[in-house]
Amino acid sequence: MVTTKFLRYFAASGVIVASAIIPAFPAHASAYPGANGRIVYSSNQTGNYELFTASATGANVRQITRTTTGAEGQAVWSPNGKKIAFTSNRNGNDEIYVANANGTKAVNITNSPGADAQPNWSPDGKRLVFVSFRNGGLQLWTMNADGTKAANLFAGGVQPSFSPDGTKIAFTNSDPGATASTDVYVISADGTGLTNISNDAGTNSSYASFSPDGTAIAFVSDRSGRDQIWTMSVDGDRPTMITATTGQNIEPAWSPDATRIVFRSTRSGKSLLYTVKPSGKGVVKVSRGSAARGELPNWQPLPRRR
Repeated sequence: MVTTKFLRYFAASGVIVASAIIPAFPAHASAYPGANGRIVYSSNQTGNYELFTASATGANVRQITRTTTGAEGQAVWSPNGKKIAFTSNRNGNDEIYVANANGTKAVNITNSPGADAQPNWSPDGKRLVFVSFRNGGLQLWTMNADGTKAANLFAGGVQPSFSPDGTKIAFTNSDPGATASTDVYVISADGTGLTNISNDAGTNSSYASFSPDGTAIAFVSDRSGRDQIWTMSVDGDRPTMITATTGQNIEPAWSPDATRIVFRSTRSGKSLLYTVKPSGKGVVKVSRGSAARGELPNWQPLPRRR
């Protein structure tokens, strides 16, 4: 995936617990409540990191980007399921692009000399929160969906994710005074009210993803000794581990109907996608075929069925 200054920084800083196998960062579940559509993900199964979509069972795989000069990843569906925002270095620098759901008409909306990555849509589809080095240091920014009116939100942080009501943003940040220790933080959309909600000193929590109804957060923690998928309430109460396997279980993203969570796991020795119920039951393997690999999954929201 993308391997510029932006990604090397996090691998070195310890923000990404599984840096040895993670080439990029996650895109989180859309806050738009609706029916479950397709899963978009990044894979190098063709030799280069490209974007693919598949059904929830892994069927009907479609490659939606084809680059020869860069890599694509960190894709996230727009709230109406008609667009994707993603990170690409196809022009030599990590930038954020917006394209149609089938990957066509991709437009670079950042065009910044510093690396820009990890886009996540506001629930009304009008703005994006993202991570940028454009001012020389790691910061969270917001901008309009066309790239205009970019504004600095917070000095630090990675993996931002809007809450379903658009009032909060969850993200991963290093713990003050701690070495290679991270927690999940929440901040108001105006940049105020910073709160550590995972609050587990000495361990690493990351990859926060709001449930579509805004009552829970799926995240990754190594507090059990290995990266596993956990859930907790939006204020950090009732942390519950929902995977317990060998290998790493990372990059959770909720289905739009909140009945399942898609994630990446190395339990089989390969980087594959799975889904699981929020209770931890009913694990289903999504990735198919001997060459199938998947990273950074995100679930497409479709309009509610009437």
